[in-house]
Amino acid sequence: MIPKEDSHVAFYVSGYMQNIGRAMVIAAVDFYRPGMWLTEAYVLFSDEKMSDGIRVVTTYDPIEIPKEWLPTLHSEMENRLKFSESMMFEKIREHDRELAHWLHECGGNLNGPLTSHGVAQAHLSGDFKEQILDLLGFTEITALKEFLEPMKNLPIPKRKVEQHKA
Repeated sequence: MIPKEDSHVAFYVSGYMQNIGRAMVIAAVDFYRPGMWLTEAYVLFSDEKMSDGIRVVTTYDPIEIPKEWLPTLHSEMENRLKFSESMMFEKIREHDRELAHWLHECGGNLNGPLTSHGVAQAHLSGDFKEQILDLLGFTEITALKEFLEPMKNLPIPKRKVEQHKA
């Protein structure tokens, strides 16, 4: 098990976007030892077909490298958050170029980092169906597992949307 100080996760959620719903950006990092770390980046959308994720394991030969040249947990988290956000813009751009451009110019429309309460509320809103909890079955990041574990028994909301035309 990775010590807490060597593992971190952050969740950010967008406001509602026309014809897309909401997006959630997730970044997570585990540092195993100098020269080996694992990062994961996800972007979840209300439309599951737009959601995406990637896991990257970085390793290099254990040679003498000055400590100040090694990445820090903080710098890797920043990196993964920027990467997750770029994944979000790429997916939105595929769906709506104008909206992607506007969001990028306005700073992304993301709120966070979310607390466990905020992530549970996002799950219970039904906007992301079971996608948030599905990460438990995929992730290898200690902080992400520990963050989501208390939520694993939350119900999966079912939504029925009806539009009224006057």
